[in-house]
Amino acid sequence: MLQQLKNMVPQRRKNYLLESTTPSVQEQELWPDMTWRMSSLLRAGLRLPNILKTVHQHIENLLSEHPLHTQTHILFSRREQRAYYLALEDAIRLLQRMYQAAYTGAPMVTVLKDLSLARSYSYQRCLELISCWYIAEKTGAPIAQAIERLARFYEREIDLDQSRRSAMAAPQTTGTILSWLPALGLTLGALMGAKPIEILTQTWGGILLSLMGLWLALAGRLWTSKLIAQAQKGQPCSSKTH
Repeated sequence: MLQQLKNMVPQRRKNYLLESTTPSVQEQELWPDMTWRMSSLLRAGLRLPNILKTVHQHIENLLSEHPLHTQTHILFSRREQRAYYLALEDAIRLLQRMYQAAYTGAPMVTVLKDLSLARSYSYQRCLELISCWYIAEKTGAPIAQAIERLARFYEREIDLDQSRRSAMAAPQTTGTILSWLPALGLTLGALMGAKPIEILTQTWGGILLSLMGLWLALAGRLWTSKLIAQAQKGQPCSSKTH
């Protein structure tokens, strides 16, 4: 079912600079905050269009208070700020589509049709929210209870992500320090008068060792980065056994 919902969303034009930006805590907390508000207002007995309008107004207030809202050159700001700003715009775009569906009585799943989002994190959270709504509509389960459980799921995901980031802080720092050790060794050798640069660039043995060292350093860096990325995503490190 989730794959069918994914197929309804058009392919996004990826901004690789922003796609590489890890969602900040502020961006992550946007989604449980939004779903908790929906759940509370649903339990209060408000009509769905009014609920979505209220939550939409709250997100618009956050957007208007964002520093980038009054700045013209968004490209020259911090990546985390830009990512959060785009996430707010994604949430507003989603809520507008949900309001239109609720106002016209259309199924909430139609929100996904031709929906364009800027952040891949927003894309995933949007699919989860609409999938939860879709299941509640199909099974007759209370939507408020389903949205409340989704909000708890979002909060658990944030806690797990923060735990992973804390656990990965030391390996990332170690990898960065180790990657600078060759340059530090060359600098110390040059200060001691050993002329390592001349040896590595003007002799066949030095050139061979330089190429081998660069290849091993690059391979180690890529391998370490891959392991850290997999650990941050909660994926097991693949290993081949014979």
